[in-house]
Amino acid sequence: MSTGSTMRRRCAVAAVATMSAAAALLMAPTTVSAADGPAGPPAATARQSPPKPTATCFINANNVYYRGGPGTRYRAYGQVHKGQGFDITGGAWGNNPADGYWWNEGTFWGGNGQRYWVRRDFMNC
Repeated sequence: MSTGSTMRRRCAVAAVATMSAAAALLMAPTTVSAADGPAGPPAATARQSPPKPTATCFINANNVYYRGGPGTRYRAYGQVHKGQGFDITGGAWGNNPADGYWWNEGTFWGGNGQRYWVRRDFMNC
């Protein structure tokens, strides 16, 4: 018998043994009681998917600020210009009486995926 055929035979035997052991583990009966704790990771550590866009809008003016929250009291992170795409994921009224506008939360096309807030009257949807 050649060395190559001996090696193939040993590999085949090892593969069958590994598959048999895996099948035995999968078919082994298990019992879990309430005393064993939760079956999966706690809900607080479960990863949440980002909200789905509810609408797609386009910025309708130049030098429009995008902010960290719904109102002028929130930090401005930068400006966008007319034609920029924006996928809306939420909205809220402004955060003070002088800012009684509706603000939309969402992500910019081609952006970093971070959600920002833009005043609704600066969008065409």
